Amino acid sequence: FFFFFSIKQTGTFVAVGEQLYNSSQGRVIFYKQNIVDGVVQYTQYGSDIVGTSGSTFGFDVAINLAGNIVAVSSKGKVQIYEYIGSDWVQKGTDVATLDTTHTPSIAINGDGTIVVMGEAYYNGNHGNVRVYQFTADWAQVGSALSSYNGGLFGWDVDINSNASSSDMVIIIGEPVYSAGNGRVRVY
Repeated sequence: FFFFFSIKQTGTFVAVGEQLYNSSQGRVIFYKQNIVDGVVQYTQYGSDIVGTSGSTFGFDVAINLAGNIVAVSSKGKVQIYEYIGSDWVQKGTDVATLDTTHTPSIAINGDGTIVVMGEAYYNGNHGNVRVYQFTADWAQVGSALSSYNGGLFGWDVDINSNASSSDMVIIIGEPVYSAGNGRVRVY
């Protein structure tokens, strides 16, 4: 059982992705911290979000600061969900990847309106990173960022929590740059 997880700021909200759940169908489970009689407990909120057969849904997850918007990666796409009422509802359409055989790394800003998607295996392991913002749907912001040295550019990505379309900092990992020495790039 192999999973990725995301905990943001206060540690109040946790999203756990289980990419190999049910023969790689994958799922994401959500927990919220509660303190009962001085004891910290985590209880599930909302239903599990389950992927499709073989999608490795939940390979990477990123949750916003309020714990009500989550980005989830699977083969060929990223899906964003919002907690409305008492359950998770997809927010906008799927964000398609350029590389449909691998699963992207993802990050989300604090209010859940900007998502960064890294595709390390794109174009012969050179890598590609794109940024999307939600207005009426998810739309790409600016041009894709790329590297051409086979360093798996986009292996891991992050974004500042208070990012806006005109003011953001993106951090991109490239672990096998320069014969495996790796590097981190900041934009």
